[in-house]
Amino acid sequence: MKLLSYSPYLQWSILIIYSLMLNYHQEINDFLDKHLNLKNNMKKYTRYTSSSVAGRTTLTRASKYIILCIPIIIIIYLDVVHKSFSMYNLGITNYISNDTLNYFLRILGAYGIIQVLAQDFGLRTGKNQTEITKIPIIQFFIYFGTAYAITKNRSEAMIGALLYFHCKQLISNKKTLQVCFEDV
Repeated sequence: MKLLSYSPYLQWSILIIYSLMLNYHQEINDFLDKHLNLKNNMKKYTRYTSSSVAGRTTLTRASKYIILCIPIIIIIYLDVVHKSFSMYNLGITNYISNDTLNYFLRILGAYGIIQVLAQDFGLRTGKNQTEITKIPIIQFFIYFGTAYAITKNRSEAMIGALLYFHCKQLISNKKTLQVCFEDV
């Protein structure tokens, strides 16, 4: 099992494949919808449809979500069991010292918390600031830093940020709401 726990090539390969999945979420969702026959089942589904058809559609949709969750489950498993996604095992600390990495993550985390607090106070965000923070990789690092500021664990923080994008990109297929909880 040493290959799984200490080969940064395997971990980086998994992260690259996972990043491609996040980037091509629409194509992956369309492929699964087509092959699991979800679009046809949803077109047939009306309020007059029998509960057995509705049950099959729900089961098929659950199957799709299970398939989409396999990569993040593998990442979580490898990190819990082998610490595979620690910055040390990824080889990042060979290039950036622990202190420097932690410093930048705390700064990004502080920025993320301050940004949310400023919005809660009703303060406006700068136009360029908004455009920059809408860039997915910038968002990832801000979420990563914010999670690190809370957990003090870099791999957990990174996986938490990945999980956010997983739910937004793959599970929700980038269909978003104006606010997180509309009923509140």
